[in-house]
Amino acid sequence: MAGFLRRCGLLEPEAVHLRQAEALARSRRPGAWAAFPGGLLLGRQYERLAPRTVPLPLEETPLAVPGVTVAAGWQVRCRFLPEGEKIENTPFTFGVACDTITKCTWVLRSRRAGDALRLPGGRRSLRRLLMDRKIPAQVRDAMPVVAAGDQILGVGGIGVNLDFAAPAGGPAVEIRLSKSN
Repeated sequence: MAGFLRRCGLLEPEAVHLRQAEALARSRRPGAWAAFPGGLLLGRQYERLAPRTVPLPLEETPLAVPGVTVAAGWQVRCRFLPEGEKIENTPFTFGVACDTITKCTWVLRSRRAGDALRLPGGRRSLRRLLMDRKIPAQVRDAMPVVAAGDQILGVGGIGVNLDFAAPAGGPAVEIRLSKSN
């Protein structure tokens, strides 16, 4: 364990640090973490113990519709699809029906308390969905959420909220998320 702590950046682990790391490794909480001297954070990722970096939550950014918006390491491309054009729904590209959205600003943001979306299988809270998919706790706030007002249109890495999904051939806005350089 001392060698592991040294490789993670703790130059001189003491007995108290070894006990802390061992307790963390034995913890039953899959998202448990502990702070060590020098700013080192170690966290459990289910079966593993690893140095933890905490990505910053996404700052709410208005989206250009149509257009391209670059924010917080993401590029969001929104374009109107003409009727009849094939709609591609993937975890990072989704078609939203034009007639389901109220007139408000679309934004890219982090998840919020109370966020929910409908997927095949029913409506779920975003919090529960991310836990069930075993997405590490420290990454969840950095996942891109595309929203209109309080309604989630889609989540990068998960896909479209079926409440707003465009029907085949209908008028739609395609939202395409990709990591920016």
